[in-house]
Amino acid sequence: MHTATGCGEDHEQPQNALIVPGECLAAVARGEQAMETIRRGLRALRDLDGPQLENVIDELQRIQPEFQTLAERCRAEAEVRSPEPTVTPS
Repeated sequence: MHTATGCGEDHEQPQNALIVPGECLAAVARGEQAMETIRRGLRALRDLDGPQLENVIDELQRIQPEFQTLAERCRAEAEVRSPEPTVTPS
């Protein structure tokens, strides 16, 4: 799990922390892979390359179930946390 924080103007205490589960990172990587496959499909369509287009469709159909599972896990585990407010003595 990876954490990124956003700091307020004073840069001393984070306002929010973004928790990024490994499933989210894997889903992003799989999504990038799918986008490259789609680009190949568009080139095949432009070139009227039927066999290549068929390969691309088959590859996207193989990727889809894993991508969907990773995305569902990511949504289930991702959260934004706000830190507890701190009280400064006057």
